[in-house]
Amino acid sequence: MTTSIHNPSVRLVLKLFLIGGLALVLWVPTLMVMILVEERSGRRDEVRAEVAATWGAEQTLVGPVVTVPFRERTADESGKETVRYARFLPESLDVRGTLRPEIRNRSIYEVVVYTTELAIQGAFAKPTFDGWGVADEDILWDRATIAVGVGDLRGLAELPELHWGGRTLKLEAGSGSRTISPGLVASLGSNGFVSDAEPDAVVPFSAVISVRGTGELHIVPAGRETRVELHSTWPNPGFDGAFLPETRELGSDGFQAAWRVLQANRSVAQRWRDVGDMDYSVVHSLRQEAFGVRLLPPVDGYQKTTRSLKY
Repeated sequence: MTTSIHNPSVRLVLKLFLIGGLALVLWVPTLMVMILVEERSGRRDEVRAEVAATWGAEQTLVGPVVTVPFRERTADESGKETVRYARFLPESLDVRGTLRPEIRNRSIYEVVVYTTELAIQGAFAKPTFDGWGVADEDILWDRATIAVGVGDLRGLAELPELHWGGRTLKLEAGSGSRTISPGLVASLGSNGFVSDAEPDAVVPFSAVISVRGTGELHIVPAGRETRVELHSTWPNPGFDGAFLPETRELGSDGFQAAWRVLQANRSVAQRWRDVGDMDYSVVHSLRQEAFGVRLLPPVDGYQKTTRSLKY
């Protein structure tokens, strides 16, 4: 029995082989282009990291957080004392900033960077240790501190001043704990909170933090009520994070957006102690609640090329 190319079954098999061969031939240059795009995309990310290393990386504002040390006494006969730390978040937090974008060119790549002055203000209630079984004489008010977390300290233009009640405090680099790191810290001292203040008394605070960053800015909603307003001339923003803005206006001349987040919207309480891994887990959860804006490049050619090749 002989096989003829005129046989319908044979012709079908030949057509399938021909189609498969053509598909393979066409796939080779497509694969080469995809490899080139992948290599260029990787290099673009490297360039972005290089610029961020000298200018300032993505910035995230955390806090402010007040820390008050206290003595914890053991229940046995030794009466051993251990100094622990209680953390407190503000009753209100208001953040306003205008992002001034720039494009930095390196070879064929473009990186979006920005500078901004974040004006923060709000108020703290006097820290309360109710329900924790801490005696008044064991609260170390003279060692109380306030800290503000900044994503990358290399982006700081200068060390800011913090206006606390009627005093002016100098914030210094170094959070003093793993809770707010990296960050800025200042000592409140024994008169940080008036000892005989009423339960509903608050201490106002304010500061202006001048910072540089690359691509993204995020804010952690630390206040019992947090309000944030951001403005920029960048026409192509991307809003992301745990909360989207309540209001936003977009146009060719830039954007403005406003957020409002309540403590009830968060998974983190207003106060906690560094018991076990509580410090790490609470701050980690708090950072997960961050929201903000990304200054997107106007055209991402590599992303568009990758999509075209896939389709």
